[in-house]
Amino acid sequence: MKINLNRISTNFEQNTCHGVMSLDGQEIAKTLELPFKQNEHSISSIPTGIYTCRRIESPKFG
Repeated sequence: MKINLNRISTNFEQNTCHGVMSLDGQEIAKTLELPFKQNEHSISSIPTGIYTCRRIESPKFG
């Protein structure tokens, strides 16, 4: 299983960063992030890169 996030926004001076999330090549969601602000905590988008993710079951969110 491979999840991919493709950012569509190329102008990081905007107030938002738009993207598309896909699972094994199938679009599963549109994304909306904060703009990139030098990776400042809670006000910046996630930096571009490759990340290892895992699925968890949350008692609160399922």
